[in-house]
Amino acid sequence: ATVVSTTMAVRAMQSADVAREAEARMTEELHRQLLQQAFLMHVLALPTPRFAQGRQLTAKDLLEAAGDDIDAWYAGFEDVQGSPELAEDMHVLIGNYLVELGQVEAAEQHLLPALADQEERLGRDHWKTMYTLMAIAQLRLAQGEMKQADAFSAEVEAWAWEGEGTISTELLVDRLEI
Repeated sequence: ATVVSTTMAVRAMQSADVAREAEARMTEELHRQLLQQAFLMHVLALPTPRFAQGRQLTAKDLLEAAGDDIDAWYAGFEDVQGSPELAEDMHVLIGNYLVELGQVEAAEQHLLPALADQEERLGRDHWKTMYTLMAIAQLRLAQGEMKQADAFSAEVEAWAWEGEGTISTELLVDRLEI
């Protein structure tokens, strides 16, 4: 009976440890989500009369203003686990939209540093790095640099076919719309 009680007590303590770790992960994720929400609220407030000061702001203006604010915004929240990664994600997101708007020079200023940071932090074979590389392939396509666009696209597709990626090849190929 003592052995059974001890075993049950050990399992209960292990379960409590697992629950505490899960709670800590959920709390960190909540903080990241709240930080993203706060940044989005900041960006959406830019065209309000208080901030726009009589100017008519376009989507391009909002993206450029948001892009200028990303690093300063997230630097103020270094205590939030993953805030540098969130800043990278925002740079990629804004870079993608700038490519769609034809603002390739501005997009490049977001995408290339994000790729360099991701390669250093995550490695070339990580799915986030590959997603950013695909965004750069789209950028190169928009710039008329077909050879580079094709090379980056082929690298991402090969990565996906190797089974290392968690993003389907179809999603990646559709993303390029070639």
